[in-house]
Amino acid sequence: MDIALVDFVRTRLDEEAAKIAGLSFGRAAAGERGQAASQDVVDRHLRTVDVKRFVLDECQASLRTEPAGSKYLAAVERAVTNLALEYAGHPEFREEWRP
Repeated sequence: MDIALVDFVRTRLDEEAAKIAGLSFGRAAAGERGQAASQDVVDRHLRTVDVKRFVLDECQASLRTEPAGSKYLAAVERAVTNLALEYAGHPEFREEWRP
């Protein structure tokens, strides 16, 4: 597996988390209920990024411990590739990363 792919996904997740965390829902026109609902959405998206990071970390750990050519390793590589597909429109995405 290309370590650049893992780094690419991790960087995109970091960027995504920063964007989400930077959202502001404190508009004067919004009531408390709307702000709370909006914060729930932000929190959920941040948890989603955290889960993707966890999956990526687990995959990366498996890449270090699994023997080359194992079926499990092939599945791990597909998982990382699938995580990257969300960012296929990014200018740094490489076509060879497509499944």
